[in-house]
Amino acid sequence: MRRISSILFICFVVVGCSTKKKAFLNRAYHNTTARYNGYFNAKEKIKESLRSYKEAREENFDETLPIFPAPTEEERSALLPNMNKAIEKTEKVISRHSMEIGGKEYCKWIDNNYLAKGIGHFYKGEFDQAASTFNFIAKKYKEGDAKPLALAWLVRTHIEQEEMQKANLVLGILNKEQELKRKSALMRQKVNALYHIKSKAYPEAISRISNAIGLEKKKDERMRMYFIKAQLHQRLGNANEAIADFRKVVQKSPNYELAFNAGISQATAVQGSANSFSVKKDLEKLLKDDKNIEYQDQIYYALAEIEFTERNYPEAVEFLQKSIKSSINNNRQKGKSFYRLARYYFNEKLYQPASIYYDSTLAILPKTHPEFEEIENKSNNLQELVVHLNLIQKNDSILEIANLAPEEQDKKLEDIIQKERERLLKEQREKEIKAQKILASKAGKKESSGSWYFYNAKAKLQGYKEFKDKWGDRTLQDNWRIGGNSGPATTGTAKDSLSVETKPVGELKGLPSYAQLRKDLPKTDKEKQKLVQETKSALYQSGLVYKENFEDVDNAIESFENLLARYDSTVYRLPAYYQLYRLYLAKETNSEKEFFSFDTKSSSYYYKDLILYEYPDSEFARIIKNPDRVASKQANEKEAQSHYSKAYLAYQIDSLDRSMKITLEGISKYSASDLLPKFYFLKARIHSEQREIGEFEQTLSFLAKQFRGTPEGKEAERLLALLRKAMANSKTSNSNTDSTSTAAEKEKKEPELAATTSNYTDTPNSAHYYLVVIPKGAMNTTRAKVEVANFNGRFFSNKKMDVSVSFLTNELPILLVRGLDNKEQAKLYHQAFIKDKNELRVISRNNFQQFAISEENFKMLFVNKDIENYLKFFENNY
Repeated sequence: MRRISSILFICFVVVGCSTKKKAFLNRAYHNTTARYNGYFNAKEKIKESLRSYKEAREENFDETLPIFPAPTEEERSALLPNMNKAIEKTEKVISRHSMEIGGKEYCKWIDNNYLAKGIGHFYKGEFDQAASTFNFIAKKYKEGDAKPLALAWLVRTHIEQEEMQKANLVLGILNKEQELKRKSALMRQKVNALYHIKSKAYPEAISRISNAIGLEKKKDERMRMYFIKAQLHQRLGNANEAIADFRKVVQKSPNYELAFNAGISQATAVQGSANSFSVKKDLEKLLKDDKNIEYQDQIYYALAEIEFTERNYPEAVEFLQKSIKSSINNNRQKGKSFYRLARYYFNEKLYQPASIYYDSTLAILPKTHPEFEEIENKSNNLQELVVHLNLIQKNDSILEIANLAPEEQDKKLEDIIQKERERLLKEQREKEIKAQKILASKAGKKESSGSWYFYNAKAKLQGYKEFKDKWGDRTLQDNWRIGGNSGPATTGTAKDSLSVETKPVGELKGLPSYAQLRKDLPKTDKEKQKLVQETKSALYQSGLVYKENFEDVDNAIESFENLLARYDSTVYRLPAYYQLYRLYLAKETNSEKEFFSFDTKSSSYYYKDLILYEYPDSEFARIIKNPDRVASKQANEKEAQSHYSKAYLAYQIDSLDRSMKITLEGISKYSASDLLPKFYFLKARIHSEQREIGEFEQTLSFLAKQFRGTPEGKEAERLLALLRKAMANSKTSNSNTDSTSTAAEKEKKEPELAATTSNYTDTPNSAHYYLVVIPKGAMNTTRAKVEVANFNGRFFSNKKMDVSVSFLTNELPILLVRGLDNKEQAKLYHQAFIKDKNELRVISRNNFQQFAISEENFKMLFVNKDIENYLKFFENNY
C-alpha cells in the first residue's frame, strides 16, 4: 500500500511539474506549492517580525495613535532578515510555479505571493519596489481580494512617501471596488481613515473609523480604533463624544495599558463639561489602586489638567509637582509635566520659575520633539531676562548689606548662610530619596511582578509608600530608628523636617563661608558705583527683553519707570523716555483693549513732552516731530541691513575679496546708518583673515576712537590691546634668533605669525583664562554663556569671574572665562568643568574643545589662531 502511495505521489509530482499545462494535476500541484511553500511561509515570516516589533514598540499616547503602527528607519533593521526571506520565498515561487497560459494565470496563489513580496519591500522601506509590485497586482489581477488589498497597500506606500495627491488618486479607484470580502473592506476603511487623518479631515476620518469598528473582529483592535476615534473627537473639541469613546475603552479593553491611558485621556477631554466630576472620581480610584503606583505621574498630570480647566491653578501646580516627583523612569511624562508648568508660569508672567521649568524641559525632551526648537528659543530668551533680573536682585542685596553698620552686616550674613544651609540640606535629602526610588525601579526590571520582593518594582514602590506614610522621608543612614527621631513623621516646621543639625557645615558642598561673603562686599565708592551701573544696565536691558522678546508691555513699562525712579542721572534716561513713549502710544492706539489712566505720567504725551523739553536736539525728538522720518530711516536701515548681510555671507563662504568690496561700498553708501560700526568691524575681520596685520590694526584703531561705547568699539579696544602685546612678544622672539641667520631669512620670518608649541610659555603664576570653542551653529552662545555663569556661581562663587563671547575666527565663536589667578586654579577649574553634567547640561553633551590658557599665551593664540598647536602645549603642561 505504501509503495502504491509513493508511486502515485511521484506521478503527481512528475505530471504536475509542468507550468505550460493547465490540467487538474498541474494546477493542484502548483497551487499547493505556491500556497504553502511560498505565500504561507512568507506570511508567517512577516507576521513573526511584526509581532516582535509590536511587542517591543511603545505607544505614544500623547499623540493620535497611528491607524497602522509602522517602524521607523532605525526599527526596520530588526525586520530585515525575515522580510528578505519572505521576498526570496515569494520570488522563487513566482518564478517556478506561475502558470500563465494564453494571458491567463491558472495558479490562483501567485497574486498572493506578489502581495506578500510587496509587503516585504514596504516594511524594508523599499517603497519604490513596493509601489511597483502593488501597481502590477492591481493592473494584472482583476478578480479576488488581491487587487483591493494591493490598492490599499499602494495608498499606504504613497502616504509613507508623503505623496498625498497620488494616494488620493489610488484611493478613488479603491473606493469604486464592489462586493469586497470583510478583510478587504476593513482594509479599505482603515486606509481611508489614515488618509483623512494625514489630511486633517477629522470628521471624515471618524466616519471611516466607525465603519472599520463594525468590520473588525479582534476586540483589542476594536478598542484601539475607539481610542483613536476619541482622540479625533478631542481634536475637534467634541468633549462628550471623546469621553464616551474613552469610557468604552476603559470598560471593555483587554489591554490594560490602553484602558489606563483612556482613563487618563478623559481628563484632557473634559474642558469644563459636566463630566469633570465623574472623571475626577475615576482618576482618584486609579490613584488608590496599588497596581498603578508606577503610573501615578500620569494620573497626577491628568488631575492637573482638570484643575487647569476649572481654573484652580494652585491645585493644578501642586498636582504637576507631584507628577514630577513620582516620575521615575518615564522621561516622556516628566518632560510633559515640566513643559506644562513652564507654560503656566510663562502665561502668568512669572518668568523666573518659567525659565527654570523651560530649562528642565529641554534637559529631558529629545531634539526630535516637534516643539523642541520653539521651547529652546523661549528658554534662551528667558535665560537672558533672568540673568538681568538676578543681577538686579543680587546687586541690590549686596548694596543693601554694604550700607549697613558692621554689626548689622554680620547678622545679615549669618542669616544668608543659615538659609543657604537649609536649602542645600533639603536638596541633598531630595536627591537621596530620588536615588532610592531609581534603584528600586531598576531592580524591579530584573524580575517579573511575582518574584522576590527586592527585585519587584511595584512591591518596592508600595513598600516605600507605606514606609513614607508612617515614617516620612528619611535620609539614608544607619540606625535611623535609634537616632533620637524614630517616631512617625509629622508635617512640622522646615527646621524639624530638614534636621539641620544632622550634617556639619563643612560637609555641605557649595555652602559659602562668612569670609567669602564679606569678601564680595564692595569696600569703596568706586566698587559700589560699578554695581549701580550694572543695575542700571540690567533694568534697561530687562525692559527691552520684555518689550521685544515677549511683547509684555506692562512689565517693560515697569522696568523703564523703575530705572528712571531710582536713578536721576543715567545715560539710559533719554532712551528710557523714548521706550516709554512708544509703549504708552501702543497701549493708547490698541483697538482691542481700551486704555485709560488718571495718572498723567502714564501716557505717551507725558514722555513726548519730556523728550522735546529736555532733549530738543536729539534724534528721538526729531523722530517725534517728524514721524515720516522714522519710516525713511527704517527703509534706509533695511537697505543697509540687506547690504551688510550680503557682505557677511561672502565672508562666511571665504569669498574675502568680494566681501571686502561689498563692505567698502556699504561704508560709503550708509555712512549715517547705525550699522556703520558693524561694517568697519567686518572690514577688520577680513584684514585679519587675510593676514593684513597693518590694516587690521588701523581699522581697529579707527573703530575704537570713532565708535567708542558701541559693542564694536569696545571689542576693537580689547582686540587692539591683545594684538599690540602679541606683536611686541613676536618681535622679542624674533630678535633672539640665531645671529647667523641671514637678513633674507629674518625678513621671511618677520610676517609669519603662526606659532608652534615653542612660542607658548609655561607661566604658573600668571592670570589664566578658560576657553570653550563652540563651532558655528553647534550651540546657542547665549545659552552656553548662561550655563557657564551658572556653573561658576555654583562651584566658584567665592571668585569674581566674568564670562564673555568672542571669536577666534568667523567660524569659531569662543566662550572666554576670566578670573583665574594662576595655573593651579586653572587646572582645578578645568577638572571641575569637564566632570560637571548638571549645570553644563548642553555643553557636556557636545565634544567642544575646552582648555585653560595664560593671558600671554592667549594673546599669541588670538593672533595666530593655531588651536591644534596650543592643545599639544596644553596636554604637555596642564
